Amino acid sequence: MSLFGAQSVPAETRPSRPQTTTSVWGQPTGISTSASGATSTLPNRGSAFGQANGTPTNASGATSTPANRGVTTAPVQGGLFGSSTLGPKPVHDPRTLVARNFDARDTIVEVSVGEPATIFHIHRSVLLRSSDFLQTKAKPEWSKGEATVNLPGHPSVAFNIYSKWLYSGSILSRTSFGLFGSAPKEDSEWACLAHAFALGEELMDTEFKDTIMDALRAKAQSYNGESIWPVAANVVRIIYDGTPAQSPARKFIVDIYHSHADATALDSTDGFPAEFLLDLSRISLSRRIKTKMTEPGACSTTSCVYHEHGKEGKCYVNRKL
Repeated sequence: MSLFGAQSVPAETRPSRPQTTTSVWGQPTGISTSASGATSTLPNRGSAFGQANGTPTNASGATSTPANRGVTTAPVQGGLFGSSTLGPKPVHDPRTLVARNFDARDTIVEVSVGEPATIFHIHRSVLLRSSDFLQTKAKPEWSKGEATVNLPGHPSVAFNIYSKWLYSGSILSRTSFGLFGSAPKEDSEWACLAHAFALGEELMDTEFKDTIMDALRAKAQSYNGESIWPVAANVVRIIYDGTPAQSPARKFIVDIYHSHADATALDSTDGFPAEFLLDLSRISLSRRIKTKMTEPGACSTTSCVYHEHGKEGKCYVNRKL
């Protein structure tokens, strides 16, 4: 069940199109059969995971690779838009695996995270990729391998997500349940992503924070979006404890409560930060018209509304690896 109230239908239960072979997930593979039995390649048809299964060919017969890696292009069957195939395409989901270049010969920097400390070993150039805080903190001795970075105020799971993102460009935070399986009663991925955003705030890494925001939005639109409610109060505390007043993460969690929580969500306000309750009250008073769950809202937009890069900054989605 999605956070936005509509249940996804597993793709393998959808009927395949006539004359078109389908993948194991019921999506067109891009190979169609003509009347003579010969096969032809359809241009850039997307699979359930947004990867083009068909391989387009040019006039010389050479193959080309589609450029839509990591973006879901299949019709939306759940999430914010219910079973409709209309509306904006789903948010870019950065929880898919890609890769980044790095020099394996570079100096290794030791990073101590949490209390008790967990030690991470990261290549220097990778660690300094996009964090303004670490770029400022870097010292000449780092190039000789004589460096230790201490981050005692964050859990190791947050830096684990960050370090994997530094190397891959992806948010590898998914828990063990399947693509269409049921989430555990207390889905730990929500808290992990919230802690990761708070870490990105201290590291002053705007690109990482923007990527985390898209991971949160993609999870909210996913089959297991409703799993936020048992842990929502904790997610609120993590975000409000680790972010400033104008943080897009605060705006996101307030929007989630305002648009999708029911009347029981605040039966007990114990543990909720006073700033959150004030923000929620303000937005509730300022919005006179509420939209239905199945209609587009702020959380479903494909724009950069929750990003910090600004009008002049370049979104990480459009950057080349």
